Amino acid sequence: MPERIKEKVEKLEELYKKLLEQANIDGKITKEEEEILENIRLGIEEFKQYADKALEDNLVTVSEHTRMLQLQNKILRESEKQALMDDKISKDEKELLELLIKSIRSL
Repeated sequence: MPERIKEKVEKLEELYKKLLEQANIDGKITKEEEEILENIRLGIEEFKQYADKALEDNLVTVSEHTRMLQLQNKILRESEKQALMDDKISKDEKELLELLIKSIRSL
């Protein structure tokens, strides 16, 4: 299990890079995209910190695993919430969220 958690952290870090690339595909990152990306970055950092703490004893308990799943879902919820702050989701924001959802679900 510890190796799978380390892989998840690496995949989340790779995901963030992909999201940056996706946001910049049109040559610009809007303020709204930037806010979504920052929200995702913070969520990934929170997940990473918790995973590091959980792995200190080289054993992941059921409650620690459950909390990590909750943190993954929190990244999704908070990102969608951020995207809806202006009561609309642009095409670019939608593409970011779709990539995020697809990637998180495949972890």
